[in-house]
Amino acid sequence: MGKIVFASWRKLLFFLLLLLLTAVFVHFHKRMQAEPFSGPPLAEALTEVGKWVPGNPYPLSPILKESLSLDDYLWRPYRNQEKAVELYVGFYHSARKIGAAHDPLVCFSGQGWILGRKETGEMSFGSGNSLRVAYATMVAEREDRREFLLYWFQSHDHSSPGTFAQKLAMIRSRFLNQGQANAFVRINVRFDGGEIASARKAALGFLADFYPLFHRYVTEN
Repeated sequence: MGKIVFASWRKLLFFLLLLLLTAVFVHFHKRMQAEPFSGPPLAEALTEVGKWVPGNPYPLSPILKESLSLDDYLWRPYRNQEKAVELYVGFYHSARKIGAAHDPLVCFSGQGWILGRKETGEMSFGSGNSLRVAYATMVAEREDRREFLLYWFQSHDHSSPGTFAQKLAMIRSRFLNQGQANAFVRINVRFDGGEIASARKAALGFLADFYPLFHRYVTEN
């Protein structure tokens, strides 16, 4: 008898959980009908990054842009007196496109790169370290080419080194009625015959100048 009652309670709890998830989905879906992103194109907004001199942007093929469902993107080299870096931003205006970006673990491997161990890190900014960016790093090698990769996934004001945390952050953002803008950001530094420490230093130096600017762009538009 006790087993029958317990099974009935389990069914009831499962049914209530389904109702709750349905309500959450409907609420979340309605929240995604917010005002569209109104910022200027990335190529205009991210021209000046500290003392880094921008180069000419690289184009993406129409097929690649379509496969990534991009609303906007920027792929551009920057250089200071010591080092050159390459920035890629795949940008999305809507929460509906969260997860459309490809993790380097997928796309780089598919292009024949051998990837080193993924590591994570964090950089803080401002008084009281009120602003921070959480990122991932790894080394990619193909033939005689080596690159240091630093990347993260942005969800409104939140950064994360992986897609799962990005999706959770977007759910939180929508319930707080914040913006929907999300992005994948990658900084590459080529160091074929050089030291990885120098490449890491360049990537972190660019990140220090870039992220506060990018954070304002995402959250204020």
